[in-house]
Amino acid sequence: MSLSRMLGKAISIIAFVIFVTSIIFPFLYATCVHAMQIGKLLVCKIKLWSFRGCYECEHSVSEAWFYDFWFKDQFIARYGLSWPLTFLFIAQILTLSTSVVFIFTNRRIFALLPTISCPLVTGLMIYLFVRFSEPPFYWLDYMQGYWLTYLSEVIFIINVLLQQHLKRIS
Repeated sequence: MSLSRMLGKAISIIAFVIFVTSIIFPFLYATCVHAMQIGKLLVCKIKLWSFRGCYECEHSVSEAWFYDFWFKDQFIARYGLSWPLTFLFIAQILTLSTSVVFIFTNRRIFALLPTISCPLVTGLMIYLFVRFSEPPFYWLDYMQGYWLTYLSEVIFIINVLLQQHLKRIS
């Protein structure tokens, strides 16, 4: 295996590990305020992943995973966020699977696919942030998962550019 090939695989492994880490960490933190009755407000703090939501409302803590989170959750389903979160998870899995295929094969096209799908993940995260910017959600903050997605995206792009440059040289 040539040095350029080993370098490309090493860069892909680094991007893969950072992207997996971005999925493990939540990407959005929001506070939701609901009027329960006159003079009483319910304040909930929400941490979001593409596949999971954790809620802390006054004295109760709950969480929902996968299908229950996407389609049965009262916050997510009510505000029409089920499909964007589902597509975000699918795009994350697509990014991971294509980067793994590139690491274990010699096909250069698989270096390009994570570079294309990773910005899709970022775009969906931004879309969800915009949707969560509307009432009753307040006090939004991007979390580690969001920022690590950008880092892995940059590394995937560097890998593709490096592969193209090395291909021209040789």
